[in-house]
Amino acid sequence: MNKPAVTACCIVMLLWWGVSPSFGKKDATSIYKEGTRLEHAGKHDEAIQRFSEALDLLKPDERNAHAVRLARADAYRGKNDLGSALKDVQHVLNSPDAEGEMTASALRLKAVIFLQQDRIKDAQRSLTEAIKTVHENDRLRASCFADRAIVFINLDEPDKAVSDLNKALQLYPDLPYAYAVRGLAYLRLDKIESARRDSEHALKLNPEADTAAMARKVIDELSAAASGPLGVSVPLDSRGHMYVQVRFSKKGTPHRFMLDTGATTTLIPQELLDEISQETEVTKITAGMVTIADGTTHLATAYRVKNAFLYHIPLGEIEVMVLGKKGSRMMSLLGVRSMQNLVVSINNKERKAEIRRVDSIMGKGTKLR
Repeated sequence: MNKPAVTACCIVMLLWWGVSPSFGKKDATSIYKEGTRLEHAGKHDEAIQRFSEALDLLKPDERNAHAVRLARADAYRGKNDLGSALKDVQHVLNSPDAEGEMTASALRLKAVIFLQQDRIKDAQRSLTEAIKTVHENDRLRASCFADRAIVFINLDEPDKAVSDLNKALQLYPDLPYAYAVRGLAYLRLDKIESARRDSEHALKLNPEADTAAMARKVIDELSAAASGPLGVSVPLDSRGHMYVQVRFSKKGTPHRFMLDTGATTTLIPQELLDEISQETEVTKITAGMVTIADGTTHLATAYRVKNAFLYHIPLGEIEVMVLGKKGSRMMSLLGVRSMQNLVVSINNKERKAEIRRVDSIMGKGTKLR
């Protein structure tokens, strides 16, 4: 199953580190500051105009000109003029006077632009080069590690993302962006409590708006609310997906599933089956070939698992399938066979779903309202 991609808007964070130009000309300084104010207000065209005016007052290859050019590149990126943004960034990278922190900042911005173009591997190479660039700005290097972690999440390698984020936080322990991204990586790794802890900690560090939005998105997904002894209210994500938590003993470890009322079978990776086997009884039923939603056919083994719970709602014994598919992680999918006594009511206006258990002598069947 494909996971929703982390989009570029989640990656564009804190691009401008440690380059605080002390311009030789007062007018250039004032114009630059006005440009940054306009850019922070989202007025990209006006910011670009101010940065261009400042550049006219500076020598093309001096450090302060590089700083302004990168600021203009970021403004171009903000208005989605990625060609102009890359041109400004490359001008800095091609200058013999750009080195150290300035080069790393340019490489980082170049990677963010690549991510907006969905050039994931190019972004990874640019960030790796930025990380290797010699300079003394630990916060910038930490941010490059955090950005590369976003790349790894997009490449479906959240374990590598966590490794990069640990390095980021060793370099700069109070970087809210790194905690927010690690919360997202932990969520993708099905480490729910770690995801919640890191996301909440990111918010305590007074992050910028985009970082706060990332952290809140993780927390919102994990913020299901009980609605009676056999009911729960869960948020829908921006794409209308429902993510829920399933336990395999009453006090067992919660595991993240996508609840799909259009899917018949519950699918899980082999790693999760191994974990479940430590918590409850698992019995092999049969093996055979199955066709999944994307039309591909795979060898699959069916198992009977006892004591499943959707949050606090008992599901009883459910059947799961493990695909014989290797080489990539998969999202655990909760299908209708595992929700025989559940009614799912979706409220698109409030962006939430109400799930409740209804046992009926008239028969069983998951209903979608």
